[in-house]
Amino acid sequence: MATLNNILGDEGTLDRVKHTAIGQYIQSRLFLGLPVEVTKYTTLNEKFNINVKTRTETGDVFKAIYFCIGNGGVTINRTAGQPVIPDFIDHDPTDCALYHHMPFVLRPVNNDLTDEQRQRYRLRRKETYNGQDYYAYYARLMEYENTTRILTERVQKGATEVMPYAYTESNLSPREPELTVGRKVTASNVKIKVSTGAKIVFTEDDVREYANAVKIITGNSRYSVITEIAIVAGVDDATYVSPDDGKRLNELKLATVICFADTYQLLTRNNNGFEEAIELGEKTPLPTTSAILPTVGVDPDAGRGVGG
Repeated sequence: MATLNNILGDEGTLDRVKHTAIGQYIQSRLFLGLPVEVTKYTTLNEKFNINVKTRTETGDVFKAIYFCIGNGGVTINRTAGQPVIPDFIDHDPTDCALYHHMPFVLRPVNNDLTDEQRQRYRLRRKETYNGQDYYAYYARLMEYENTTRILTERVQKGATEVMPYAYTESNLSPREPELTVGRKVTASNVKIKVSTGAKIVFTEDDVREYANAVKIITGNSRYSVITEIAIVAGVDDATYVSPDDGKRLNELKLATVICFADTYQLLTRNNNGFEEAIELGEKTPLPTTSAILPTVGVDPDAGRGVGG
């Protein structure tokens, strides 16, 4: 699944990521080597009526390397005598789309992206604004590493310490912990996590395309803000032919939101672009009886990664 950098709260840390039930369903099917049969009303293909399919086929490869953007899920907190700050509205785990999707690009049909430019975009459809037809692009490829790290993460008084974790021979010969009478085993303040680095990158040209799309849709590019992100898994379909213009495109099928994340990018003030660092992975809390707790915080001079 996915985790973005944490933000500190009054009671420790709050994850900016909210996982979805449908994403966990797909992960379970893939782990068992079973075909993915999607439930109705769960894919972005259905939402946008683009390349709607219901199950994987032989040779299909599911990848969580796409993302979508939106400008919903936020209100403004105005407290007397305090700075104005955004308040983010969490998604329910049963949600399957952003509160308000926005296209990355909106081009007149006679000035569409070139084949080369289109390679990093997915979920393309025709839309009409003020009597003019445009091609809108609602998904895009992320940049990601080929290295997966195993780490420990400890939170103390709101501060997070992350260190690499190295397996040893003792992991293959675990010993039962000795429990005193009446002692309860609870979750510690340390988690073991798996992390594959990825980035969402907006260049100056990306900002310009998005601002143009916002201006067409709203009438004013001042509303060029991004407040929500969806990490999307899906299958590239090279056989797709657009019903809008008959072009054969590399289009997504079974596009499924696996998690949501909040952000606040006011692009009228950040028109040079931005980057969001993402960790694709999962966290598991260690019990208070874990044998590795005494070693947490000690760099084993390892953990450069598996698979990279």
